Amino acid sequence: MKVKADTVDKFQGQENTVIILSTVDNEITEFADNANRLNVAVSRAVEQLIVVVNDSDSLKDTNIGDLVRYIEYNNFTVIDSKVYSVFDYLYRSYAERRRKFLAKQKRVSEYDSENLMYALITNVLKDKELNSFGVNVHVPLKMIIRDTSLMTPSEKEYAMNNLTHVDFLVFDAIDKSPRLVVEVDGAKFHAEGTRQAVRDAMKNEILNKYGLPILRFRTDGSDERKQLIEVLDGLLGNYQTS
Repeated sequence: MKVKADTVDKFQGQENTVIILSTVDNEITEFADNANRLNVAVSRAVEQLIVVVNDSDSLKDTNIGDLVRYIEYNNFTVIDSKVYSVFDYLYRSYAERRRKFLAKQKRVSEYDSENLMYALITNVLKDKELNSFGVNVHVPLKMIIRDTSLMTPSEKEYAMNNLTHVDFLVFDAIDKSPRLVVEVDGAKFHAEGTRQAVRDAMKNEILNKYGLPILRFRTDGSDERKQLIEVLDGLLGNYQTS
């Protein structure tokens, strides 16, 4: 199966068996809502057209909204995703919902993405099966790993920098030993090829050397709660059998 990802314009004059039109963005822009572009996507799909949209008020009075309503009116298959992301609140169309949700939560960061993740982690740790864990925020890496003997010179320089920290450190509530690092990766800021991606790889390598697992969540991902619980369950199982 061959898959090609590109803007709609690149498919002009090309027919494809299946076209997936993904419009999930902070808001419906003029570029994405251009009637001619939508016509290209619709007309070039031979067997199947799949439209992926963010269910929100932003679809009102848009060409994409008209397309979605046409699909619904003609009884084509409409699927409401059962997979959600804590980062869905970051969409501009959810700004008011995000504000109301975070108003009830403890703010631990200037970034809403990290505040959302903190709310998720603390909620998960309320479970009686997982309440043997605690969580700290923005812990300097040099406070977690003090023995630098396994590090290369560049890794040591990075790890000992006062600004180098982990977003969240899950620890054993009894002996305070670190059990898991959780990182929130902004999709653009941490994209492959960026300077931050290089730092991420170095942090991964350092933590791997010292046997401390790391769980990274991209802000364009999903199912964070399920993934977190699975990892914590695994850590709990390993701890109890060791």
